Amino acid sequence: MNIKERTIGFVVDTAREFVSIPTAAIQPPPEKMSGLSGKYIEGIAKLKERLILILNIEEILETADMVNISPRSSHQANRD
Repeated sequence: MNIKERTIGFVVDTAREFVSIPTAAIQPPPEKMSGLSGKYIEGIAKLKERLILILNIEEILETADMVNISPRSSHQANRD
């Protein structure tokens, strides 16, 4: 996956299922999801009777980067 000119990968413990979702099946999230949690949802797809949320991985990773600043990193930044 490429995000902001960087190639990244994910390591997962398990995966239950992989599906291909046709582009035509993906709809934008409802307007009611426009708050903080809505920024992490890229779209919603319906396959048969299943509702699938398409995540905005770039937003999730940016938020994770902001939350996971280690104390050492903060300490080093204060010394510089």
